[in-house]
Amino acid sequence: LQVVRAEDVNAVRLCKELGMCIASGCSTGEDSASAAQLDVGTALSIERLKETASGGLEVTVVGAVAIELGQKSAVMRRLESGEACMVNVVRAALLEDGADLGPASGTHASRLASLRDRVLGLLVELKPDGQLDRSEE
Repeated sequence: LQVVRAEDVNAVRLCKELGMCIASGCSTGEDSASAAQLDVGTALSIERLKETASGGLEVTVVGAVAIELGQKSAVMRRLESGEACMVNVVRAALLEDGADLGPASGTHASRLASLRDRVLGLLVELKPDGQLDRSEE
């Protein structure tokens, strides 16, 4: 993951300092129960940060858990360096196995299989030399 905007660099550094996950999310359309938009994603644990020559960061993350994203807000924080920054935050809850993500994108199991196939395909593109073992799917 590459982070280049100064405000994003600050947010990622703060999350690493506090041991917080970052969220990667998307909207699935409408929740069948409430007819409201449902945002889901993955909590990403920050494993390593590496400074780039341009002042950005190369961030190594590991997917931790599936989450449902809720209310969004911004908070003021001070980094260990003393610099103050605003950070976007989102309320997150664990997404239970078998959760209904709404009618817009099919059944839960087929969406997960489709997502897994897309992610594995992208990983294979990154490691075309066959280092990725797909037998453990």
